[in-house]
Amino acid sequence: MFRSAVLALLCVEACHAVVNVESCGAVGDATADNTNAFRECAAKAPMDDGILLVPGGTFLTGAFNLTSNTILEVMGAIAGVQNFEGYPVIPPLPSYGTSRDCCVNRYQALIQTNNAQNITIRGPGSIDGGGEFWWPQHKNNSLVNGRPKLIELINTTDIEITGVTLQNPAFWTLHPVYCKNVWIHHIRINNPPDIGNTDGIDPDSSANVMIEHNSINCGDDFIAMKSGMDQYGRDVGIPLTNVTIRHNVFYAGASVSIGSEISGGVSDIFIYNNTMVGPAVFGAYLKSAPGRGGYVKNVLYQDHVLGVITRAHLVIQTDFDSGPPAPQLTVFENIRFVNFTRSSTDASAVPGTLDCFAAPYECTGISLDHVHLGATTGAWDCKNVKSIELTDVSPSGLTCS
Repeated sequence: MFRSAVLALLCVEACHAVVNVESCGAVGDATADNTNAFRECAAKAPMDDGILLVPGGTFLTGAFNLTSNTILEVMGAIAGVQNFEGYPVIPPLPSYGTSRDCCVNRYQALIQTNNAQNITIRGPGSIDGGGEFWWPQHKNNSLVNGRPKLIELINTTDIEITGVTLQNPAFWTLHPVYCKNVWIHHIRINNPPDIGNTDGIDPDSSANVMIEHNSINCGDDFIAMKSGMDQYGRDVGIPLTNVTIRHNVFYAGASVSIGSEISGGVSDIFIYNNTMVGPAVFGAYLKSAPGRGGYVKNVLYQDHVLGVITRAHLVIQTDFDSGPPAPQLTVFENIRFVNFTRSSTDASAVPGTLDCFAAPYECTGISLDHVHLGATTGAWDCKNVKSIELTDVSPSGLTCS
């Protein structure tokens, strides 16, 4: 029995077949288009519970899919081709009904899974979305389909992403949606801070998500927790639940956010021991809109060190965009901010804005405990909060109407 157990442990790595993309004709010269080679090798790898190996070099490729029981091992660099032809046009996600970019349909992510299980993407190499091709076209409104994400994992179970550097996506960087058991750790996301919509990690309508020990620099939210948008999101009705975000370092970007797409509901979120060096727009940011509906419940932001914040430290916003209201507006309940400190003396941001929906949808169970925001400008703004508990909060003066 002991011998069998030892052999099983030794077999964890050794028994994986390795499918090198060069065996399918890929060339890592940063020039050749390797789309067909990547798609061919990606189809072969799971047949032997295998490793899809990207060796040293820079390999240009269009979109490709990973299927169940595949390890994508990136030793060199994967770079998205900078053309439209490499990215198939696909319909919107059912919980959105739109690309959430410019249009209804969208270009497929550079790396995508659908209805899969046991997916690993690991470094130490890099995956580059070639965003330089897409950003100007979005800015001048010339796109006819939504921009591709860098990595999108759809309806996938048992995911690990580790060690890689993700950079320059056309749109969102890493988007697990309708997934279970997701572990994202020890990765680096490096996106230009002046390019909007380049979110870092967007867990969406998923369960059991752990995001830890990562560093993120981006042009929008470091992490944005979502669950579908408006009527589409309410009809699909898949919540985001049981998410832990801990031991991460955030540089330039927007915030660690919940929303605004929360129509399927968000609950049981633990955001713990993170450092926000900045400059960041918000220290903690929960956002909704009249059309969203859904709920945000049981959220704990704890043990955060905030650096340079440019607009507001703690925010609940309910007018993120306009549109007809949902039959029931978003419920915010049991939101706690505990042990916040500042590492910067910059005073350009207000303490916070807690602006909830009017009765009967006021925020309830809001608490601030040992929140010390250091140098700020202006005053707290708090509206439509039905119940709030304050313990050792500075600056003082937080009262709610």
